Amino acid sequence: MQHPEFNIRGVRRADLESFLPRLSVASITRYLKRLRDFGLIKKVVGTYRYYFTRTGRNAIASACRIAEQIIIPTLAV
Repeated sequence: MQHPEFNIRGVRRADLESFLPRLSVASITRYLKRLRDFGLIKKVVGTYRYYFTRTGRNAIASACRIAEQIIIPTLAV
């Protein structure tokens, strides 16, 4: 989800399908709904696009940092 093009033009479910080939369309839609419920993304009125809220961008950055600095080094041992 942390791709520069998503920050510029937003993200659509159709954009995510190529990044998540194992998930069905319905699953991706449920994940987007869940992210909206948590307030991490915001729907653009009249379109199918979503933008990340400030909280969403911070959550993604934190998750990436935890993965890079804690989880991956732990698995490498």
